[in-house]
Amino acid sequence: MLTQSNNKEMKTMLLKERIDGTSIQPNDYVTVTHTGKYIGIEHHSNSNDPSMYVIKRSKNQYEDIRTGNIEEYNHSTTRAGSAQSLRRSIALFRQMVANNVIDVSACRGITLSYREDVQDVSKLRNDQKNFIRRLRKEWQDFEYLSALEYQERAALHAHMIIVCPEPITYLDYKMVHNCWGKKGSAHVDLIHSDSQITNYLTKDKLDLPLEDAKKVLGDQIDKYNMYEDIEHGDIKIYVEGAGAYRYPSYTRIFTWSTGCKKPDKQRMPYSEALKLVKNYNCINKNTIIVSNPEDDNGFYVYHMYEKYEQKREEIFNGR
Repeated sequence: MLTQSNNKEMKTMLLKERIDGTSIQPNDYVTVTHTGKYIGIEHHSNSNDPSMYVIKRSKNQYEDIRTGNIEEYNHSTTRAGSAQSLRRSIALFRQMVANNVIDVSACRGITLSYREDVQDVSKLRNDQKNFIRRLRKEWQDFEYLSALEYQERAALHAHMIIVCPEPITYLDYKMVHNCWGKKGSAHVDLIHSDSQITNYLTKDKLDLPLEDAKKVLGDQIDKYNMYEDIEHGDIKIYVEGAGAYRYPSYTRIFTWSTGCKKPDKQRMPYSEALKLVKNYNCINKNTIIVSNPEDDNGFYVYHMYEKYEQKREEIFNGR
């Protein structure tokens, strides 16, 4: 999706509706994503999505294949101006966590915080790199997944999930703190589920409820897209990209070590995808419909998602 310009005109209010269930047809092509013990099946319309007509030609230009015109990207100075890009980053990070956090007993959560109000992303990345090197030397080797976050006082800190090859029997919290040094605190947490930790690490990174967004954006709020979210009859107004306002443009909010395994993705007809989840339990089916009530051409985009979890006996048997 192209970055929209931040002009001073009030943005159109879109309508986002969430409903239970899906209506994917057998011959519809879907994206199947394998992440650990889960399989996700996605199907979405793109006939009205402008991004399907775009070919990136350079960092600053794209071609609209409908007209052949070369257009300029409107680059944003913060991640808030590229909400679609950040949305994809969050989705990939969730998949990376699900694909690598298989046994929560072999994982721990670590939060690295500064005593001072540090806002330099490169400093945090460098300090975090040194922390990982020291911890591996003092303790054992591990993989990690990490997310940056701004605290309410506008200071940066980092959340990490460390992933070990075997269940963790002992981790000296004092040793962890010493590896971080006198810069601040290093807090260690148990992880109870992959969904618990991904929800925590990705919260407030993208869209915010209107009242929360006002606190973050102030007078700049009129420059951002808003939408009404309808779920189970409740209507809430969200501001798109407000949660990313503090992050400089092109900041990598989510990172992971080179040993982390990326999810396996395939495109296939829905009928073939259903064969892959024969020994799985369906744990979620929903459809999200985004529409523009003011568009006479009937603009809408829908996204259908199904999530399946491998049956316990299949996990136990290693199949």
